[in-house]
Amino acid sequence: MPLIVNLSSIHALYPISTSVQSFEDICDQYSTGCFSSCSSFFQSWTNYAWLMYQLSRNDSKLIQPYRLGKLTTEQFLERLLHIFSFLEDATPKSGEMERLKSKQLYSKTFEKMLLEEAWNSQIGWDKKKANYLYALIHEAQRSDLTDEKSQASESRPKPKMDPIYFIANTNELHVLQILNMLRKEYPSISFYRDVDVSIKEDQTPVEIAPGIFLCLSYRYQLFKTLDETQTMNPGSTMSLLNYLVTKQLKDVPVSEFRVISQHQADLVEALRVGIDADHMYQAEDYFAAQTTSLKKTN
Repeated sequence: MPLIVNLSSIHALYPISTSVQSFEDICDQYSTGCFSSCSSFFQSWTNYAWLMYQLSRNDSKLIQPYRLGKLTTEQFLERLLHIFSFLEDATPKSGEMERLKSKQLYSKTFEKMLLEEAWNSQIGWDKKKANYLYALIHEAQRSDLTDEKSQASESRPKPKMDPIYFIANTNELHVLQILNMLRKEYPSISFYRDVDVSIKEDQTPVEIAPGIFLCLSYRYQLFKTLDETQTMNPGSTMSLLNYLVTKQLKDVPVSEFRVISQHQADLVEALRVGIDADHMYQAEDYFAAQTTSLKKTN
């Protein structure tokens, strides 16, 4: 029974205001003197208003296309740099380059490192979710009962594992940060080191560890739900979740899928695709039960 899980259910996903604050900090720290005719603009509370204007102005032509794989990461960063053009003349403060390099960022130049860090500030680690991935793996592992009976007198059967598919409306920079975070927080899990999560149209789950896969909006060029996909492509009749269940894994009976998400829209989409309501779980309730069960078995 494959598990389909919303990726952000196992880590912290902060409000977009977190990124806005990070970009505001960049303006406060590095824009001095870049706009001499209106220097007070970049050193006042109006930074926030300007940033919110940029967010609303660029959401449909920069942010959402990036999440759908219509822009490469380099193109995305170049366009961000065009918006924050004062960074082209910015000079790193003492120790700043060393701090940024320690973060294993995609970017190589100072100005793009700053932008990437601000963009990624929406992604973080939640200690309260530390056992969530272990709980999923525990749930996905099972023993073949027939083999267990036939081999009981010989040896314990090797545990099998149902695949775990993480689905996400996301982008390459966020995924790279999430992978670095997972490798750090779960040293006992054999995450692959050379995982290609670059932007290309490749509607194939990306295996990041044995039996654990990423299904990414920018690879499939589809958002998780049909409503989300149609906001960018009104003529679309397909969603990422629908494609995964009815096309990619069509040999698996729909009755065997289990879907876990903190977003009601994902569960509604699962119901629309034909997944049994008894196999859909609100993430908070699911993980509360599974982590309790995991503690009892340890």
